[in-house]
Amino acid sequence: MTITVPPSATSKPTRSTGKEKKIKNFFEHGKDALELATLIAATEEKKQLSRAERHHRPQAGQPKPKQTDHKISSKDKLKEMKTIIAAQRAQSKKEKVKLRKEKHKTCQDNSGTSHTGASNNAKGPGLRKKVSFA
Repeated sequence: MTITVPPSATSKPTRSTGKEKKIKNFFEHGKDALELATLIAATEEKKQLSRAERHHRPQAGQPKPKQTDHKISSKDKLKEMKTIIAAQRAQSKKEKVKLRKEKHKTCQDNSGTSHTGASNNAKGPGLRKKVSFA
């Protein structure tokens, strides 16, 4: 009698992905365990530092660096434009008042008396406009 062994039990299965099998190293207690712990701590610290650098968040104890090249937000631009427009309106009002006063002074100088709106419209009974219907 011969004993036959199935082929799957004797040969290793091949992987279709092409990845190689990683070799596992088991450490004994003592010196190897300490080295492993320091190695793990160092890698975790590197991960933490890289995350902190990505987020650029300053620590609580350190002052924030001043930004010299800070961009003006749209709200600030809008406020600036509103103040500029308000200043222009005030300037134009002042100019209009000056022109009105100068015009009023020239009218007083020419006639000697100040003219009001009611006296200008009705200079006399004979100067009424006539309306004709066609």
